[in-house]
Amino acid sequence: MPLSRNKLERLLHLVSTTQDDSIDCDQCLEHIAEYAEEHLQELTPCEQLIAIKVHLESCPCCQDEFTVFMEAFITVQGEEGCF
Repeated sequence: MPLSRNKLERLLHLVSTTQDDSIDCDQCLEHIAEYAEEHLQELTPCEQLIAIKVHLESCPCCQDEFTVFMEAFITVQGEEGCF
């Protein structure tokens, strides 16, 4: 069965963003809260957090988790005024 254009484009994106030093989902989720917090504060992420950013660009499951953290941090930030 041939791949649909959408699936083929997604596959090509995943292959093109793969890096030798990429991390897996477990490693990503270990530090995703820290990444979300720094993202909200517009801080320049350290090398470890850059690996998380790269992973999030290619992993829909971890992107969903990141979205949950972002929403939670935004809610808390709104209630407390800042971090």
